[in-house]
Amino acid sequence: MRGAIRVLPALGIRPFPGGAGRGFIAGPSPNPTRAGAVFRIALPRAGKARVEVLDAAGRRVATALGTWLEPGSYAASWSGAGSDGRRVPAGIYLLRLTAPGVSDARAVVVAP
Repeated sequence: MRGAIRVLPALGIRPFPGGAGRGFIAGPSPNPTRAGAVFRIALPRAGKARVEVLDAAGRRVATALGTWLEPGSYAASWSGAGSDGRRVPAGIYLLRLTAPGVSDARAVVVAP
């Protein structure tokens, strides 16, 4: 038997080369979306990074990212689902990033 094993990072997070800065450095994309979005973040210091998805009323509907990361740039994604695993209703949502030395937010529109 022959084959290859491809190891993917946990939680759908992967280091991303370049991208100097802090906070959101790209994304969310696509925007508007029907099935989730990809975004890129840059962290100046190591620590717990958290990206929460908030609805228009400011309620947390999902956590797209919640893990310890080293300084650097990362690509991650939100599936378009709420904490219950079901697709969120159409509307405007906010991706809110908090990490040591970083606080940033970006809007994402979920289309019907």
